[in-house]
Amino acid sequence: IIISRKKGRGTMREIVPMYKITFHRGRLGWSKNKLARVTRLTPGDVGKIESGRLIPYPSQIKKIADAFGVTVEKLENE
Repeated sequence: IIISRKKGRGTMREIVPMYKITFHRGRLGWSKNKLARVTRLTPGDVGKIESGRLIPYPSQIKKIADAFGVTVEKLENE
């Protein structure tokens, strides 16, 4: 997953591997629907993010990290 963050005048792009979202969702025993409810994303968007067909906004990555109880940095670098 590539996320964009504003840094200075430009935009910095970072990569969050899709498998990390799937891993944390599985660790918690959550379905895509459960993650969607907790994050207020659509189940379709969760599936697209996990498959790499949708590049999430930084705010969406933050919601996902919060739902898993980890920081965005941990989600990116774990």
